[in-house]
Amino acid sequence: MQATTTVRPVQERSSSMARALSKAAIYIVLITFSIVFLIPAIWLILTSLKQESQMFAWPPQWIPNPFWPRNYVQMFELVPMTRYLLNTLKILAFGVTGVGTSAQLFPEMPANPQVRSTRPPPGAAPAADQPTPADGQEAPTVAPSG
Repeated sequence: MQATTTVRPVQERSSSMARALSKAAIYIVLITFSIVFLIPAIWLILTSLKQESQMFAWPPQWIPNPFWPRNYVQMFELVPMTRYLLNTLKILAFGVTGVGTSAQLFPEMPANPQVRSTRPPPGAAPAADQPTPADGQEAPTVAPSG
């Protein structure tokens, strides 16, 4: 018995290498943009944990020293934040309930009412030009016209 080795053609290897490089470039761009867009959010959170005198210090200091969570305590003392949070949760609950209920009531409704669905609604009789299954056979599929 003779052992055979398969050699991939040069063109196939170069196309797989090009795909790998393309994928790596996409990941590098996505990671770079993710870091760029996350920096302001990180700065916002870290600044909220600084004392007021440190917020505008030059050069800026990334890590709060001393760590100052008192700003969050003051926020709840000065502003009715619990009321705001409860209102937000109420609106969230109504929105989620409404979307879930409408999805159950209208499962075949297209997201855009101007787009007409090619599928008939559940339980509807087939169109006159659409074949029906006979004797347990599966109906042939018909490509939509138009």
